[in-house]
Amino acid sequence: MSVKHHRALTLVIALLVAPIADAHPLAAHAAAWQAFMHPFSGLDHVSAMLVIGLWAGLTSSRRRLLPPLSFIVGLMVGAALGAYHPTLPAMEIAIALTVLLLGPLAARDARLPVLACLVAGAAAGLVHGYAHGVELSGQGLAGAAFVLGSVLLHAVGYVLARRVTDSGNAVALRSALRASGVLGFGLLWMA
Repeated sequence: MSVKHHRALTLVIALLVAPIADAHPLAAHAAAWQAFMHPFSGLDHVSAMLVIGLWAGLTSSRRRLLPPLSFIVGLMVGAALGAYHPTLPAMEIAIALTVLLLGPLAARDARLPVLACLVAGAAAGLVHGYAHGVELSGQGLAGAAFVLGSVLLHAVGYVLARRVTDSGNAVALRSALRASGVLGFGLLWMA
């Protein structure tokens, strides 16, 4: 990662962590910690967040930020909707569908129009954010913490993809992304 990208990533993380540093009662910090850890706690969320990062790592430099940024915007909008309107049916099915579709879409990124990348990322983020928003019930500090946890999972996927592609194994990574849809089928069966 270049110095320019390292500084930009550091700035984004600092901006996301800033609300957590605010003086709040201990209970708020405990809720924020639980929200931060939540994206790491479920196979559905972990896989979707990692795939978004892998997608960014496989994408050409001009389009690299589209999947994670559109996902995060969708995540925040979905969380706000879920916090104030927790009545959407079939959430587990919608989440499973994102896991089913994101990997194969990420594997085809070079052939997808930019609008399709943006819509796919934002729609997946909206679904995952909605599920988190229902659980967080409008807690601002917790919301910032869960976005930070999601961004960190994106970063892990990105770094992994860059290392794999730099070692000349992009074809294997694309095959793994196509196969990740099988996990989505499993989640659909369990939903």
